[in-house]
Amino acid sequence: MITLKKFSSLLSAISTSVEYSEIVRTTFVGAFTDLSTQLHELGADWDYTRIDLNDSTMYDIYGTYEGSEFRIYVTCVWE
Repeated sequence: MITLKKFSSLLSAISTSVEYSEIVRTTFVGAFTDLSTQLHELGADWDYTRIDLNDSTMYDIYGTYEGSEFRIYVTCVWE
């Protein structure tokens, strides 16, 4: 199951994915490099696949956080 929701933080999206064992789709305000920095600061062990859509790019990010697996679909935007 995929949950689509706007989360207040990247950690909230990852925590929801871990808690419910599902893929979470969310939006991140900033560039992919900012997203990458935040994931490293959280201490997540992760990898990603870039998905080019017609008008945007989504990232399938998967890995572990504090010993639990997570998977999130993230679209980076500028607001």
